[in-house]
Formats: sequence, C-alpha cells, structure tokens
Amino acid sequence: MLWFNFDVFFKYAWSPQIRNSLIIIGILIILTIIIGHFLKKKDPNKKPSKIQLIFEELVKLINTLCKLTIGKRWKGYAPYFLTVVIYLLVANTAGIWAIDAPTSSWNVTLGLGIITFFMVHYTGLRSLGIGKYLKSYTDPLPPYIPFLAPENVLTAFMMPFSISLRLFGNIMSGAVMSILIYGMISQQPWGWAALIIMPFFHMIFDIFFGAIQAVVFTLLSCVFIGQKVDEEELIIE
Repeated sequence: MLWFNFDVFFKYAWSPQIRNSLIIIGILIILTIIIGHFLKKKDPNKKPSKIQLIFEELVKLINTLCKLTIGKRWKGYAPYFLTVVIYLLVANTAGIWAIDAPTSSWNVTLGLGIITFFMVHYTGLRSLGIGKYLKSYTDPLPPYIPFLAPENVLTAFMMPFSISLRLFGNIMSGAVMSILIYGMISQQPWGWAALIIMPFFHMIFDIFFGAIQAVVFTLLSCVFIGQKVDEEELIIE
C-alpha cells in the first residue's frame, strides 16, 4: 500500500532540496540568457571583460577535459558537462545562503548519476558497436576473459550509485559538520563568537569542499564515458 500513499510520495519527491534545485535551475537559466545576450553584443576585437574571461576559461577547461577523456566526440558532451559543473558549483555551495544544498539529498545526486550511467552505455554502443561493447564486459582489451563478465557487469550497474553517494556523502557531511560546530559554539558563554567563526567553516565545508566535489563528479563522469570510447576515437589530430 506504500505505492498509493501520496503523502509519502510528496514528502520525498517535493523535499526542500528538490525545491531549491528547481529554484537554482530557474535562476541559472535566466542568468544564462542574460549573459548570452550580453556576450553577443561584445566586440571580439575589444578587450574582454572579467566576466567574459571567466566564462571563456571555464569553457576552455571543460573542452580540454572532454577532448582528453572522450576524444573525437567531445563536442557532443562539452555543453552537458559545462552545465553540470556550473549547476554543481552553485548547488554544492548553497549552504552559504542558509538554504539546504540540493546535493545534500541523494534524490538529486542519484538523478545525476543515472544520467551519467545512460550516457556511458549510449556512448559505448555508438562508439564500439554492439559486439565490441558486449565483449568489453569480458575484458576491456583482448584477449577477452569471459569469467570476468559478471564482475564487470556488476561494476557497471554500481557506478551511478558510487558517484552519486560520493557527492551526496561529502555535501551532507559538510552540512552536518557546520550544524554541529555552530551548535557547540552557540552553547558556550562566548556563543556570540559563532558569528565570527562560522563564516570560516562555511568557506571550508561549503565553498572549498563544494567546488572540489563539483570538479570530481564532472571528472569521474568524463572518465567513465571515455572508458567506453573506441581507442581510435580517443586520438585527436
């Protein structure tokens, strides 16, 4: 009867993290439209602004990462990974605005992990063909070893869980640590010092760790996809 309990469904499907995620996505869409409109009007012969330089360097970084890990098909993946890294940079650091970080919910990170899972195997089928793709589960390279297939299949299906739990665990642990430290300090006679000390911990747990986890998730997703790309396509002339 749990499947028909709409209260339970909405409790998890419309959690504060899901709501905050949709808000962040909406804000990013609006900002992207505004920034895109602004950049279209920029004269390429003039000195670029600081905002333009930041976005250009971010785009170059993602393009380089996709070229190195995915190879000749990099153009089809770079826009997605640019979107993911920008979203995660904002979502992971949402705690500095005193709101629940979307990635502190496994619902959100598992969704990202499932997207990566389908992209990995879609890429493998397109790049290797169905025969070579299936052989890759016996061993990535010849000679193929059939008894390794069950372990490799299990590893493939565990991948979305591992990368989603890694992201969720790190962001959630940072949020819990901030709450515990704030609670411990606020109970002291000098509890007012929390206003001075907590920004420092927010910089560590929210900004620093959040940025690292955004990069790690993006990098791991690129690497997993690159593992399913034919060797000939990994060479860019």
